[in-house]
Amino acid sequence: MDKLDKDAVRKPPNRPHILKPHHIVVCTIITLIYPNSKIHTPSSMLHMLRLLLNEISEVAEPKPWKQIMKEMSTGPKSPEGEKLINAFKTKHLDLYSPEKLGGYIHTLPPLFLDKPDDNRRSIFGYFLRRCFLSYAKLSWGGISQLSRDYNAWCKGERLQQDYKEIVDDPLSLSNRVSFRTEGDNASWAKPDSYDIWQRAHATGEEILATEHARKYFEQRFHAGNDSGLRQNALLNLVRMHYLRNEYDAARKLFIHNQILLEAVQVSRNAGDKVVLQHCTTMLNRLPDPERRPPLNEIQPHIHPLEILFDVKKLMEIENEQPLSASFVKIIEAMGLYDRWTETHPDADNESLQWAQHAVQAVVWHAAGCDRLADIEESIVIAFTEQGSSDNNRLTSILNKAYKQARQGLYREALAALLEPNVWRRLTLTDYNIWAEEIWHILALRATRRGQDRLFDTLKARKPPGDLKLRHYTLYGKSPDFSKIDDALHEVIRMKDCDQPTSSLQPLLTALWYSEFLLRLNLYRTSVILLADMGIEFGLTNRSRKIIDDILPQIINGDDLEQRALACFVLARGIIASCNKSPEALRHAIPYLHRAHEDFELLEMYRAAADVEYLLAVCYHNVHLNGPRDEAALKHKATLEKRATLEAIEFDDETSQVLDIVEEVGVKLASR
Repeated sequence: MDKLDKDAVRKPPNRPHILKPHHIVVCTIITLIYPNSKIHTPSSMLHMLRLLLNEISEVAEPKPWKQIMKEMSTGPKSPEGEKLINAFKTKHLDLYSPEKLGGYIHTLPPLFLDKPDDNRRSIFGYFLRRCFLSYAKLSWGGISQLSRDYNAWCKGERLQQDYKEIVDDPLSLSNRVSFRTEGDNASWAKPDSYDIWQRAHATGEEILATEHARKYFEQRFHAGNDSGLRQNALLNLVRMHYLRNEYDAARKLFIHNQILLEAVQVSRNAGDKVVLQHCTTMLNRLPDPERRPPLNEIQPHIHPLEILFDVKKLMEIENEQPLSASFVKIIEAMGLYDRWTETHPDADNESLQWAQHAVQAVVWHAAGCDRLADIEESIVIAFTEQGSSDNNRLTSILNKAYKQARQGLYREALAALLEPNVWRRLTLTDYNIWAEEIWHILALRATRRGQDRLFDTLKARKPPGDLKLRHYTLYGKSPDFSKIDDALHEVIRMKDCDQPTSSLQPLLTALWYSEFLLRLNLYRTSVILLADMGIEFGLTNRSRKIIDDILPQIINGDDLEQRALACFVLARGIIASCNKSPEALRHAIPYLHRAHEDFELLEMYRAAADVEYLLAVCYHNVHLNGPRDEAALKHKATLEKRATLEAIEFDDETSQVLDIVEEVGVKLASR
């Protein structure tokens, strides 16, 4: 009983309610329906009740009188319904003065007063009671103004107040609209600051977001002590900096200003175990160069997404954890999600279930199972709301588009990302991720074509942030990737410098880590480079055996660049291992054709020219002059096309795409 009394004290009372013209309109409909409710058909009553519920809930702007009349007329036809509509048309003519309006309001109590033998409750009864009490609080000036506004509303005229909140002057009694009770005079929490906080957070206005986040959560939410929710304000501010990758600012908020300790203490005093757990897990998210990121343990109030975020920590190659550990965490997050939905009912829980599918897609791709990754991404895209700001949907769309670009479908990938449903409701943080992905696709196409001058132009218009330029150039300055990526980058750079002996150690490093960590995509690339290095050292038979073993995993074409390189290396190995015999040359030609088709589709003209040259040599040595001449002509045309593309410094299509990205950013920031 004491707990019930305590909860009753902490429950916030209703906000001050001011009677408006559309409230009177709804009251007239209720009073016309309910005294004669039994004579109306069920379908007609259902239509009227739906109309009333939409207006009483006030989830949208109130409908004008004429629109309400129109919606009433669209219901099922019946004689009683026609009488109801005709009565409603003339009802406002009877309430032409404040006296008539007051007399009508005083006829409402019999419809909502409790009866001794009736314990039923109705939302329409609560609405009538609220309107009656609000009318009782009105001053004579307020009643007169309500009468004028009601008649103007029914005539379709626009009101001066425009339904904004009315604030009375506390020092003046002559101009007061209503006389409030003691509960009405108390200042209670209002949602306006939270709305401003959300818009400011979405558009990147840090000062405005910080001010209104504190203002909203430090309001009076209940009548008990410590009614503010300051710990929520502190947590949301840190989240804002974290989402914008401002880790230093977030860490300063947490540590240097001791806001984390304050939030933890406030949460403990308020008994808010959920926010306390969020503060702890948020601290574990912040990257710390001096230690490995700690993993979260399953606890009663930990959110399932925090367990799912541990997958990102485990997938960082520097932490040297195999992908099997990531799958274990995904299973834990799935089980915790089922438990969370039972103990923490929330409207957002349904959208959270697709997060584990988005994460699975990333893990399956790293494991080399691209088709499973495609299935998981398709699940997320199919079952999330189209045109929403759901980060799971955005992540899946971006990953799928980049895979399309990796397969040579550059235009299709750009068209998918520039679709308005993708970017229409993005926050500024997600917009930066979206813009970066478009830039990556443009940079990938330019570097594959060998357009170094165009790539320099792209670098001048790159979005803010570290875009890892070493993905696209061998000699650019950029932060390190990982043990595997850095090693492979060094191998390719040494190969470009004709220094195969210097690339042996980094290649063995990439092979060991990619195999141990189950990064099979990187492992396959390392094996292909190992076979290529074996050919350079004269180990042709061993190189051919290595490619033959790995080729079944590559030949289906989930990664065309990987398949093209493997086929080219295999063809060279076949030719070298058989001392250029005619049988070996004929056996190598199909692999060269496959490599040539893939390189052409990817628009990698330098590699395609190398394949065409070797193909012409093979045809010449087997005395096929027609195909030889055709391959030679293709080689010449490819070199000319490559030279033309390399000379391009400005591309209209690329510029137009980047202009669209900038215009979208301006529109999103000006919302």
